[in-house]
Amino acid sequence: MIETQKQKSKKIRAIIFIVFILAMVALTIYLFPKAWELRDEVAQERLREYIDGIGFWGWLLMLGIQILQVVIAFIPGEPVEIIMGLLFGPWLGALTCMLGIAIGTAIIFFLAKKIGMPFVSIFVDPDQLTKYRFLNTSAKRDVVVFTLFFIPGTPKDVLTYFVPFIKMSLTRFIIISLFARIPSIISSTILGHGIGGENWVLVVIMAIVILITAIIGLLVNRWYMKKHANDDEEVIN
Repeated sequence: MIETQKQKSKKIRAIIFIVFILAMVALTIYLFPKAWELRDEVAQERLREYIDGIGFWGWLLMLGIQILQVVIAFIPGEPVEIIMGLLFGPWLGALTCMLGIAIGTAIIFFLAKKIGMPFVSIFVDPDQLTKYRFLNTSAKRDVVVFTLFFIPGTPKDVLTYFVPFIKMSLTRFIIISLFARIPSIISSTILGHGIGGENWVLVVIMAIVILITAIIGLLVNRWYMKKHANDDEEVIN
């Protein structure tokens, strides 16, 4: 039996996912003893000195991780944003996130335009993209895209793989999506900064705010997508 492109894409996605999970497990096992040591004030001071000395190459590494997170759609973005805030503070951390998202989006756009669905299907199940087909002919496309990226709970990286197939330029999409992401990114980097500075009051407040907005966002997103569920617009080819 000849293996279809869809079956091959599913296998590749499964392999990437398994490798990612194994890497996270290994990293957790490696880092847990070090995290446990942070109960000691001396260890905490060593961590601060390391962060202060991480310099340009550390920043470049984290930028690369942010780009990778955008391209590999199933990697969650919030943990990366929190770490950015812990390492670089809320504002530089947020700017680094935004730069990485812009570069990752440009990479997706370029490869999706050049290769098409064979590339997209490696990282995203094409069936997930059909629910956004209403964007093809939406009269208020810019507003809808902004809203989808602004609402917490929207699979933003999956949506990023869809946009190259609609009539929207890369520059326009990056500007709209980045502005919409700003509140979410800054709240995560502030949370990370609070963790790094052991400002637990700030951490608790930001965690509660993020949790509440995430719950509200999920409900709004479900309503918003259901509103367009019966649209009969053309599905992408």
